[in-house]
Amino acid sequence: MLKEKNCEGVIDEMLKERVSDFKTALQGHDPEGEIPDQKFDFVEWVSGYVLGFEPDPYYPGAKKLLLSYGGPTEFFEIFPDGKIKFYCVDAFDSAVREPRGRDFIVLWYVQEELERAKMF
Repeated sequence: MLKEKNCEGVIDEMLKERVSDFKTALQGHDPEGEIPDQKFDFVEWVSGYVLGFEPDPYYPGAKKLLLSYGGPTEFFEIFPDGKIKFYCVDAFDSAVREPRGRDFIVLWYVQEELERAKMF
């Protein structure tokens, strides 16, 4: 994807796709359609969807949800003051967005669910 566009050129679509996946999962459905609804578990799905949960070494109290490595790397960063940012980072290139409105609300619920499950 980035061979054609830089991070700035793809970040909005990447954010839209990630938020859509989380929204579908929060509603109790597998975004890929592989798990029947009656067997779907949000926390279990997140465990397979997110590559890692880690504290940010540069911002005390901030936490990262790592979604992909390289080509580009994608992650959400959740700050103690409630701010959420989405990053697209590739070699010598990066872009960042702050989800707003409904996108922010979906991600806030994701954070709440992960904290409730003691994953975050």
